[in-house]
Amino acid sequence: IRCGACGHPAVCRDMRAVRFFRHGPLWHIPVWFRYQPLRVYCSNCGGVRTELLPRVTGKQRLPRAYCCFLAKWAELLPWHSVATLCSCAWGTVATAVKSVVRYGMLHRGLNGITHMINRAYLPKERFRDLRSYKTKPWSRKHPYMVPDTHQ
Repeated sequence: IRCGACGHPAVCRDMRAVRFFRHGPLWHIPVWFRYQPLRVYCSNCGGVRTELLPRVTGKQRLPRAYCCFLAKWAELLPWHSVATLCSCAWGTVATAVKSVVRYGMLHRGLNGITHMINRAYLPKERFRDLRSYKTKPWSRKHPYMVPDTHQ
């Protein structure tokens, strides 16, 4: 058992109240996981904390797998339609997309990118060739990333 604050091994103290975590619907049946987290005493932090829950970020009730599920569908459909299909609120879809984007921004790697090109300085025929290198359709403010082709 690990401490939820620092991640070091800790000693079990007692249990917290039951928490419910949402999961992707199966055949339009909503699925909830029920779990009772442990409270642990951490000698590294010097206090009583809730155990580390690796499937959840912070106090969120949406596991990472469900956030990825909703965010993937939100790429293809409008968020309101995703919320209707998954029997959840529109805010749940928005929270899931925010958490996936936040995770992607924290873990992004720009290793293969050698040039940053601004679209305003390119002729139209050259821009047509670079369409497949856009980062995402909603990132209009950011320059386009081009991989190194001169190797």
